[in-house]
Amino acid sequence: CQSDNYIYIYFNGGCHTLTKIIMFKHPIMTNPVTTTPAPTVSTKRHYRGKMNRETWLQFAVQQLTEKIFEPVGLKVPEVNVSVSLMSGGLKGGVNEIFMNPLYFSKENSSRTLDVLAHEMIHAIDDNKHGHGKVFRDMAIKIGLTGKMTATTATDELKVKLDAIVDYIGEFPHDLMVWD
Repeated sequence: CQSDNYIYIYFNGGCHTLTKIIMFKHPIMTNPVTTTPAPTVSTKRHYRGKMNRETWLQFAVQQLTEKIFEPVGLKVPEVNVSVSLMSGGLKGGVNEIFMNPLYFSKENSSRTLDVLAHEMIHAIDDNKHGHGKVFRDMAIKIGLTGKMTATTATDELKVKLDAIVDYIGEFPHDLMVWD
């Protein structure tokens, strides 16, 4: 289940084509992201030190949980999130979300968040219903639109995502070029 042109989601021993990121059930990170609500957003940048990609993604999960999912009554389970080209096997445990470095960069930080939100819906559902009605209902509830296999943020959601980027900073990664 791997190709240069497609990204896949791995779950329950199967493979599912997906846009832009990879997610599978396998505990890998040593510092799992908690879904404890982040502090109240202020106009000041939350994190002032040098942030790596995984730290940014952990802050992003916390902010998406607090600002996008919880206000509409959706409970995000524990997820681990990292930047990686897919490799590895399948094991039970925590949902793993892998952002493909070939698709995301600081220039599209809000898009990175809207795709991360899409994948967090799969984590909420524990990958049981693909992109069917259960997924669609949650996606619409948080402000995702379009074909459910390739959602994008509504204008209203984009404003919220831009505010999160203002709060945590741009995704600290330049687009990788594959030669």
